Amino acid sequence: MPKAYIEFGTAVRSAPPLHDAVPRVTEALSISSSAAVSTNAAGKAQSRGFNVVRITVDADCWLAFGPTPNVDNANLRRVLLANSSMDVLLPEGHKVAVKALV
Repeated sequence: MPKAYIEFGTAVRSAPPLHDAVPRVTEALSISSSAAVSTNAAGKAQSRGFNVVRITVDADCWLAFGPTPNVDNANLRRVLLANSSMDVLLPEGHKVAVKALV
């Protein structure tokens, strides 16, 4: 089954290069026709830092972000194509949801 690999980390600035160290937490979500939501969330950013999340997928999918992300809401989702990555700055407590792009 296709996967979305999610890395929760921190950044010292909001422009590339974002990641200042290895991720604090990593997680793999299965990409299917049902939404999957990360169990982990962006943590408390260090002083003058940002929460950065890197999502890498091996199948085309929808992404959503937030305290309760909803990939079925067309106004709140983004597309990430297979074999690509996206870095996102997220507020504390926000999660990632994925769903197959069909």
